Amino acid sequence: MKNIGLIILVTFSVFKGHSQTDTIWFDKEWKVQAEEAATYFRVATLKEERFKEFFPFKDYNLQGEKLKEGVTLEKVKDAFVGEVVYFNADGSVAERMVYKNGFKYGDHKVYYKSGKLKISESYLFGVLKGPSKSYNEDGTLLESGVYIDDKREGVWKVYYKNGKLKEQGLYKKGLRVGIWKTYYYNGTPQE
Repeated sequence: MKNIGLIILVTFSVFKGHSQTDTIWFDKEWKVQAEEAATYFRVATLKEERFKEFFPFKDYNLQGEKLKEGVTLEKVKDAFVGEVVYFNADGSVAERMVYKNGFKYGDHKVYYKSGKLKISESYLFGVLKGPSKSYNEDGTLLESGVYIDDKREGVWKVYYKNGKLKEQGLYKKGLRVGIWKTYYYNGTPQE
C-alpha cells in the first residue's frame, strides 16, 4: 500500500510540472549584470506546463519599487505573453499592455497616477492599429482617431477640456492633410 501511495505521489509530481525562482540582475540598459553593478532586478519563477516553459516575473529597481510584472517566455529577455502591468514609483498602475509572443498585441491602456484612464489604443504584432482615444484626468475626451500601421489615418478630433470639439481633420500616413476645421471654446466653428 505504501508503494502505491509513493507511485501516485511521484506520478503527480512529474505531471504537475516544476517551478524554480531566480533573481536576475540588470544594468540601466536592461542587460544581464552582476549584482554589485546592477540597477534593476527581476524575480522570475520557472514554470513548466505540458512541456512548455514560461516565467512569471516581477521587475524592481534597487529601492525595491516594483516596475512591472507579467509573464515572459525567456527568463532574461522581455519575450512577454499575456498582460504586463507597469507601475509608477508610488505603486499605482501606470499602464497595461497585452503581448503575444513578445509583440504588443491587443489592448494598451495608460493611466494617470489617480488611476483614471489616460490613453486607450490597440496593437497588432507590435504595430499601432485601430481606434485610439486619449482623455483628460477628469474623464473628458481629449483626442480620438484611428491608427493604421503605426500612423494616424483618417478623421481625428481634438477636444477642449470642457468636452467641446476644438479641431477636426484628416491624417494620411501620419501627416495632417487638407483643411482642418477649428472651433471656439464654446463649440461654434471658426471661419
